[in-house]
Amino acid sequence: MKKQIRYEAKGIVWGNCWGGGQCGYGSKTVKADTQKQLDKKINKGIEDRSLDAGMGFESLEGAVMEVIKIETITVDDKEYTHKDYEIISYGKIQDDILEHCIEHLLY
Repeated sequence: MKKQIRYEAKGIVWGNCWGGGQCGYGSKTVKADTQKQLDKKINKGIEDRSLDAGMGFESLEGAVMEVIKIETITVDDKEYTHKDYEIISYGKIQDDILEHCIEHLLY
């Protein structure tokens, strides 16, 4: 039996627009071997504005990400996959904006 765990996340980045105001765009997909590595990549992407997959921001406030933990077990050359989903907020996002982003992720 062989077991592998990996993580993927995609969601909404929220920030300050170049022309003023705030808005959200879709994020890039982030992949890592551990939750800690994933968190580090996402926080770095907020810091250097590279997490944004849209038009770009003057600065980012944070992100609301759907984090998927993917566990794959191989038994006798057959793969079995289980996925756990969690929504995690990174950075500084106000509660009303957080709720709005979560609604968009869920629907």
